[in-house]
Amino acid sequence: MPACSKVKPGEVCCTKSSNMGWRYTLLCIGAICLAVFFLRFVVFNFQESPKYLLYRGKDEKAAKVLQYIAKFNGRQSNITLATFQALENEEASLASRGAIATVSTPTQLKKTWRQQIKLELVRYKMLFVSTNTARLTILVWITYVFDYWGFSIAGEQTIDASRWNSIDTEKGRFYRKS
Repeated sequence: MPACSKVKPGEVCCTKSSNMGWRYTLLCIGAICLAVFFLRFVVFNFQESPKYLLYRGKDEKAAKVLQYIAKFNGRQSNITLATFQALENEEASLASRGAIATVSTPTQLKKTWRQQIKLELVRYKMLFVSTNTARLTILVWITYVFDYWGFSIAGEQTIDASRWNSIDTEKGRFYRKS
């Protein structure tokens, strides 16, 4: 139905009281988001990702997070600060031999853009190592592509009120102009 501001007085239009469904939906979604936001900071104790902490050079915090996760799951973690230092030494020895390390370390933040692109290409190459991983990678990518286009095309299905002669609000029918 056309907006009441765009029709002459006395014509059928879309009033606020006849169009509350989407408003209720937005209010409910907003309330859920606020509740989850509140719970995230008050009830749940989330830890930062160990990968992020390692990438930023915070090895000690990463070890503590991994210990916390292991304790939460009732397991024992063997990872310590010495483990991360050994990995950094291994990465340094790989770099000295000219090999490209695929792990994220703080030293990669200082690399040139060409070295970073080379690293990303090596990481993408790992997605196609075997036929099985290549097939799965391609299927996931196709799924994402069709998912995006499916929602975009479905969102374009709207009714152009100017194409209709009159609207029967009681029966929910539209009558075409002749």
